[in-house]
Amino acid sequence: QLTPSNLTAYIVNAHTLSVTWDLPANVNAIDKIYITIIELGQLTPSNLTAYIVNAHTLSVTWDLPANVNAIDKIYITIIELGKKNRTIQTQSFDNTIKKLDIQIDANDPFSVHPNRTLHFSARCSDRNGQNSSTIEYQFHVNMNNPAPRDVRVVRVNDSTIQVFWSPIYHPSVARYIVHYNDKAESKPENTWPLFSPPNPAATSAIISGLKPDAMYNVRVNAEFSSLNSHDPLHTSGTSPREGDLSEIQVADIYRRKFPFFLTIR
Repeated sequence: QLTPSNLTAYIVNAHTLSVTWDLPANVNAIDKIYITIIELGQLTPSNLTAYIVNAHTLSVTWDLPANVNAIDKIYITIIELGKKNRTIQTQSFDNTIKKLDIQIDANDPFSVHPNRTLHFSARCSDRNGQNSSTIEYQFHVNMNNPAPRDVRVVRVNDSTIQVFWSPIYHPSVARYIVHYNDKAESKPENTWPLFSPPNPAATSAIISGLKPDAMYNVRVNAEFSSLNSHDPLHTSGTSPREGDLSEIQVADIYRRKFPFFLTIR
C-alpha cells in the first residue's frame, strides 16, 4: 500500500528530462520516496572478441563496464551460422567473469566445429533485471590459414608507420609478413615490397622510407610452419604455407602535422 504508481519519464526540451510518479493513497504514512535512475548504456560490455587458442580450444573474451558492481549477470550467446543456424551456447556469468573457453570438435554437436562462421552476442543485466544494449561479433573458425586480427596502422613520422596486429595462436606461426605499396603505383600485389619482423612472435612492425603525401595499401598475413604431424596440410619436406591476408589498410602519410587517418576497405 506504500508503493508509488504510474512512474514515467518524458523529454521536456533539449536539456531537460522529467520523471513523474503518483503517490499512494495513504500519503501521510510515507516518510521518503526514493528514485533511482540508471543509464543502461553504461552497463554494456565492450571489446567482445574470439580467437583460436589451440587445435581444441576457442576462447571468447569481453570487457566489463566501469560500474561493474551494478551488474548482476552477463549473458553470452554463440550461434554457428549456416543454412540452418545452430546455437552452440547461451550462458550467464557473474560480474567477475570475462572469458569463456569452448571446445573445438567436429564430431560433437555441442562444440564449435572447425571452418565455420560464428556469431557472438553479449549483454549485461542489472540487479533490477534491466538489460543493457547487446554487442555483437562475428568470427570465422579458420583452423588452417587464418589472417591476423585487429590490424591497425599508426603514423610515426612523415615517412614511417607502425603496423600492429593481434597474434595467431593456432596454427604455429613461422613469421608474419607485412605487404605495402604506394597506391598510386598500381603494382600487382605479388610485386609489393614485403617486411617480416625477425621475431616470429612479433605483433607489430615499423615500415620506413615511405613517400610523404602518399596513400599506402598495407596488408598483413602469416606464414605457418608445417611442423605438426597432425596438421592435415602437412607434407614432409614442403615449405611453410602462407595464410589469408588481412583486410586492406590504407594509410595516409602526411608531411603536414595533421592527424593520421586510417580507413578499412
